[in-house]
Amino acid sequence: MDSADAIKSPRVDEVRMYKGINPKNSKAQVGTLHLTATHGIFVDTKTRQETYVLYMTIHSVKKKGVVKKGKKEYTSIEIHGKDFQILLLLIPRAIDALHVFESLNHFSFPEKLEDLYAFQYQPDYDSDVDGWKFYDVEAEYGRFRVPNDKWVLSRVNFKYELCPTYTKYIYEPASLKPSTIAGSAKFRSKGRLPALSYLYKNDAAICRCAQPMAGVQSKRSREDEMLIQAVYEANPSSKCVMIVDTRPKLNAVANKAKGKGFENMQGYPNAQLVFHGIENIHAMRGGLKSMLKALRTTETTHQYLTDLDSSSWLGHVRAVVQTTTNIVQYILDGHSVVIHCSDGWDRTAQTCSLAGFMLEPYYRTIRGFIVLVEKEWLGFGHKMSDRNQFLAGHNKEVSPIFLQFLECTWQISQQYPRAFEFNELFLITIHDCLVSSQFGTFLCNSEKERRDAKLSERTHSVWSYLYSRKEDFLNPLYDIGEPAHQAYLFPELGLQHYKLWTSMYSRFDAEVHPRQSLNDAVVSLSLRTELYETKLKVLDAKIAHAKEQLGIVPTPASSTETSTNGTSNTSDTAPVDERKESSPPPAAAESGADVGGGTGDVQEEDSDATASVLDPLTAAALVADSTSGDSPASDPLSAASGGDPLASGATTPEMVQLLDDDDADAWVTTKPTHSLSGTSFGRLVAKSPATEQTIGQERSRQQTEAVQMDPAKLQVPSVLTRNIFLDADACAKCALPFIYNSHKQYCRTCTKIFCAACSSKRCCVAEFGFDIPIPLCDTCFRQRDGKQH
Repeated sequence: MDSADAIKSPRVDEVRMYKGINPKNSKAQVGTLHLTATHGIFVDTKTRQETYVLYMTIHSVKKKGVVKKGKKEYTSIEIHGKDFQILLLLIPRAIDALHVFESLNHFSFPEKLEDLYAFQYQPDYDSDVDGWKFYDVEAEYGRFRVPNDKWVLSRVNFKYELCPTYTKYIYEPASLKPSTIAGSAKFRSKGRLPALSYLYKNDAAICRCAQPMAGVQSKRSREDEMLIQAVYEANPSSKCVMIVDTRPKLNAVANKAKGKGFENMQGYPNAQLVFHGIENIHAMRGGLKSMLKALRTTETTHQYLTDLDSSSWLGHVRAVVQTTTNIVQYILDGHSVVIHCSDGWDRTAQTCSLAGFMLEPYYRTIRGFIVLVEKEWLGFGHKMSDRNQFLAGHNKEVSPIFLQFLECTWQISQQYPRAFEFNELFLITIHDCLVSSQFGTFLCNSEKERRDAKLSERTHSVWSYLYSRKEDFLNPLYDIGEPAHQAYLFPELGLQHYKLWTSMYSRFDAEVHPRQSLNDAVVSLSLRTELYETKLKVLDAKIAHAKEQLGIVPTPASSTETSTNGTSNTSDTAPVDERKESSPPPAAAESGADVGGGTGDVQEEDSDATASVLDPLTAAALVADSTSGDSPASDPLSAASGGDPLASGATTPEMVQLLDDDDADAWVTTKPTHSLSGTSFGRLVAKSPATEQTIGQERSRQQTEAVQMDPAKLQVPSVLTRNIFLDADACAKCALPFIYNSHKQYCRTCTKIFCAACSSKRCCVAEFGFDIPIPLCDTCFRQRDGKQH
């Protein structure tokens, strides 16, 4: 059936839509439902707001029967999304409801790989990164000194014949023959033999594999025993190899009845077997389902907490972290570790990847995390397609294994907020890209399947998209110089340290009030600092231009400063701005002004707030204050003032216009503060213009270090004089409403707020003083791009 035949009702009017994780409690929107080949689009009749639903993000579609609203009867359809959004559609005509139901089921669960959205998606972003070439296996293993005299690249799987679900690049102990490696593969489930995953700096190795084919008779394999022995010998400091079976022991024993199970330790004299308590894919699927159901419980707090506890979801997350913590301890103690579960592509992938970033800071960067996902999940054959139900069928194979890994990462990042370069939006975006099947990166179940389908030629890589938005994913609290004891992470294991990830699971809940995260607050503060620093440069250049027009010659600065009692001493006060010298000129003392008392002093309301040098905007504020009538006006070009209008305390209309200090008061703070760039400001209150001679001469000195640009062309953009914390409920271009964790982008030129998709462009805006690329909305970018060409 083609797309045209599958859409029998492309437009349905008078549809009532309720959305959220508990749609029955939300407010109804009345509008028109449009069905296309890739999306369902609901358009609100009153607001014209559009709600897009990508078919591939739909997890299930259910008909809920007939509902009465007033005198009308509606057929209800409930849609559950893989992104945890729930929509309830009330359709007035039963035949239309049937057609919509059939269309949604048809497009949401295609039968062929080529019907997935990745093969139709055309990107609208620019990226200088080729995601398909981002990960280099040999370069990654080269980072931890492999190959070497103990570990080498084996060619036994170059044609995917030994293990079709593994990458063709597998690293094995150098002492092994290819026949030994092949014999071990025959003894392991699915041919997934022990292979090197990570080598720590103390030569302790992490290897991964599947369970052995031991059966109820506890069979042994000489080749497999030789391989484990070679792993032991490759680490001279190791007392034994720790074989970590991530399953509960009861589950491992049950697998013996299927001809599998666990190792017969009589054949592994230098190894120790330990079991852990991570449940299987079915328990994880049930735990997530129960947890989401608990989120919709609104009767009582007791009922909600009881249901949440009964779901055991947070307990499952903790079990994965606990197992990984034990693995990290084995590595730090010098033991090599061999990890497996049943088939080695679920719990093994979780623990190996978590151990990677707990041991090495590189994997906590954006680039390193992408490499980690490529190596442990895509390279070693996690069943992405089956676990996320990209195609029809495989219902029993569906399980949130990769989502659980992302949550474990988030939980650890909450305990170590300065250890990760990326923020939670990065993790959420990876998940959304996964479930949408929008990119070819996560399609299929193994590297071999992706190569056979030629996905790198026919689809786009998710890593290219993520790198085009890299700045959106940066964690402003990230500390690259973390102390040595934090080179590895040991997260707390108490359940009180594990909390519900509301940004992931409750982001579409209308009853959860949006709150600004710490990450967003720091980013906003950083942006505000950037804008103010830019305005400071613009004002510096304008003042320099004004003095040039007036023929004012800067006075050389002295190396000493005048104290408040009129004596000269060296300054021990920290500079206000890194561009300023620590010793301002004693201009006030030289001019005979009494800066220690009378009407010509500068009072220090807080001794700790005293600054040896006035910052430029504070100086501008003091000059503007002199026009308020507190001081007598004087001729700006008089000989008494040295020809400097700033030195005399008077201002001309032209100078007032140049200074334009409409928000200068914001720079006179009540106590010393420190911006993110290190600039500090102290509180100084001007009582008269007597000290403005000092200000003027200091200002003149600063002009020699001012920004080199044409002052005549400079202008203070309107964005610099407006409140940059204006909020909006929807994107100014596409009108897409902002939800709980939406990224809002402020355009510096038109001063409107846009979603990330409508503000993906960046460029330098020289006339505003921005010498680095800044975000612009697509419209402003096109206008500027057209002028340049």
